[in-house]
Amino acid sequence: MSVMRVVLWGALILGFIVFMNIGAALMGGAGGGMAAIVIMVLFVAAIVAGINVVGPFIVWITALALAKIAPIPSLMVGARRLAGDPRAGWRAVSGITFALVIAGFLTMIATLGEATNPEEAMMFTAMTTGGLLTLGIAAVLAAVSTGVSQTARVIDQAPRLRAQHIAGAEVGQLHRARLAEIAVPVGLSSLIATGTAFLVLTTFLGGAPSDPMMAVQYLLCVLGAYALVIAAVLVGSPLVRRYAVRAA
Repeated sequence: MSVMRVVLWGALILGFIVFMNIGAALMGGAGGGMAAIVIMVLFVAAIVAGINVVGPFIVWITALALAKIAPIPSLMVGARRLAGDPRAGWRAVSGITFALVIAGFLTMIATLGEATNPEEAMMFTAMTTGGLLTLGIAAVLAAVSTGVSQTARVIDQAPRLRAQHIAGAEVGQLHRARLAEIAVPVGLSSLIATGTAFLVLTTFLGGAPSDPMMAVQYLLCVLGAYALVIAAVLVGSPLVRRYAVRAA
């Protein structure tokens, strides 16, 4: 995990903001309009792709900090596991993060734009619906993938779970440690994806949302998607008890 991940991603965002405020105006002349659009699309694509580069580093830094200041043992254990393998922690939410950015783009375009006729209003509604549908499909796929991978991790960690239980860890603490291990990437994913979508589109379109209810609907769908992912983690909970308490 290198800080250069964040530096490069930050440089992309800064370059995009500078280009949209200065470069696009300078290239707006004849023949420059298409070039400006191509550069803008490349910037946005690089920023979205960079989320999966910067994500593991942010998970790693956050997990290290939580491990030092954790007020309860289960959070400390979960954070230390996450710090030991931040890529695996981020992998559980990387797919839904990408879908969250796409859904955020489509929803925020609708909320930041103003429909001047019924056709534009219908288009904005269709974009929002499409974005939320994308997010819903990605949430189901991410939940299935997370449930399978987290259950496999419980099986792989069976000797460690047994040793921790013998050392004095209660089964409930082991459950909470697993939940913390996925809850931290989930929280960071939502902040990174929503913040990225909002920053890119406000830089491009500017202005405040014209329909706050669409934004509220989007946020509720985000909460539902991540609740589904966390619920998938809980599917393996019976295995935690089984491996923790079974005789050697």
